Amino acid sequence: MGRLYLRVQNKLAIALALATLLPLGVVFTIGLAETVLEMERGVHRRAREVASIARNVLLRRAQSLAHYTDRIASDPELAPLLSASGPALARHLESSYGLTLPGLLEVYVPGPLRVTAISSAAPAGAAGAQPALADNLAIARGLAYQRHIGLERSGDLLVVRAGAPVLDEAYRVVGVVLVTVPLDAHLAELIKGVVQAEVGFLVGIEATVSTNRQGLSAPVPRRLRAALREGEVVAARGGVEGRALQLAFAPLQAAPGAFLGAVAVGLSRDHIGAARRSAAIYLGLGSVVGIGLAWLFAWLLGRNITRPLERLHRSARAVERGDLRRPVIPESRDEIGDLARGLQQMIEALRHHQELERSQQQRLEQEVARRTEELALANEKLEALARTDGLTSLANHRHFKEQLKREVERCRRTRLPLSLLMIDVDHFKHYNDVNGHPAGDQALRVVAQNLSSGRRVNDLVARYGGEEFAMLLVDTPRGAALELAEQLRRKIEEAEVEHEACQPGGRLTVSIGAATCPDHADDPDGLVEAADDALYRAKGSGRNRVESVVKESDEKDPE
Repeated sequence: MGRLYLRVQNKLAIALALATLLPLGVVFTIGLAETVLEMERGVHRRAREVASIARNVLLRRAQSLAHYTDRIASDPELAPLLSASGPALARHLESSYGLTLPGLLEVYVPGPLRVTAISSAAPAGAAGAQPALADNLAIARGLAYQRHIGLERSGDLLVVRAGAPVLDEAYRVVGVVLVTVPLDAHLAELIKGVVQAEVGFLVGIEATVSTNRQGLSAPVPRRLRAALREGEVVAARGGVEGRALQLAFAPLQAAPGAFLGAVAVGLSRDHIGAARRSAAIYLGLGSVVGIGLAWLFAWLLGRNITRPLERLHRSARAVERGDLRRPVIPESRDEIGDLARGLQQMIEALRHHQELERSQQQRLEQEVARRTEELALANEKLEALARTDGLTSLANHRHFKEQLKREVERCRRTRLPLSLLMIDVDHFKHYNDVNGHPAGDQALRVVAQNLSSGRRVNDLVARYGGEEFAMLLVDTPRGAALELAEQLRRKIEEAEVEHEACQPGGRLTVSIGAATCPDHADDPDGLVEAADDALYRAKGSGRNRVESVVKESDEKDPE
């Protein structure tokens, strides 16, 4: 009997090991291989995406460079200095742009070279160069009233070059401003902070050394060079200085089909190797523990479960033969009998409880969904009321202050201009006293409608208080802001307003004051104060006009 019991135990252990551990091992191995393969594909896709993002960051940098160059070229103090001495122009450029200059700044005039680089960040070989005006594309376009932004090769470096014409008061080209930013270690570190990956720049398709020297340095595999030339983002595994990396290359082109180099990024592959090692360790430990548990379970099964199960098996065979006198559940008082009877009762109770719980859960989910939707709608209404003026449906004073703070911070960060218009209805107290407050409210609505219809998509119109309105003009320099303000003034003057004949001049008009960040102020309160000062100037000059902030240098008579 003991030997028979031992043989049953051994057979159970072997059967359990083969029936559980072998399939689990196969499934685990297949799952491990699929997981590692999916990790490989994910890293490959991620590398390509990061390379594209790195290239997009570089392109955005180039666009910012173009805006920066336009701002220097539109400096009203630059054109008169082109005919002055070279030191005076150099001092002006150094004092105005030397601290914020992103690269090499050069100013050319038709004729001999007057001013060269004023930045120490110039690429190697660029400082002191005197290109022929007709042979330099950026200069040639500037002399033809055109702006230029492009990627060029300068020796063993890639540079982004932007050019813009300098116009005098008669709109004649009197010079060209050039700004050149090299694709070097500094720019690579900036992009690395965005994409969180190793970054480098390659010159040419067969380059093996990055232009930033200390950054990522990796060659483009030969099998991927044709696709890279065609403008595709390619990726491959590689090693750099003993590190396993997933490399990706995004092409850089001066024009469609004009390949100059590539942005290279590298993502670490250490986590894939660590995943493989951990999986192998877990597989081995799982096998050892599984075999031990299989033997232990077989021993417990043979001792406590096998014999009661045999009695249950005989009862089941009797039912199979049609012997209904013997119950399917054994009439024993041991654990198997109690378990079988309790299991049957539990299944019936669980079935009933599950149906009841499912019904309650459905009702609860429906109620939660309804309450959530009602709460969301209420929150939307409250949020809209919190930032909207009830009379004009424009943004209220609070919302305007919040947006003004955000836009001034963005202006500081991006160096793109932000203009503010302060608008006041002329003789509004007189209009209210003569026609009554309801007519005054309707007049404010007409003004608000004309301001809203005249704004651009990114602009913000707000009721600042009483009969005063404010308008934020994003990415708008002083000249464009004044043009838009004049259009709004004329539009409101020409609008049909009830009882406006009683107003001085026979029309309902507005006065507008304009200020620009950072030219007139670089903080929210200062910008509002500057625009208010300009508004008071418009009021004091006879109303129904547009005024801007006047710098002290503009108010002095020229010597």
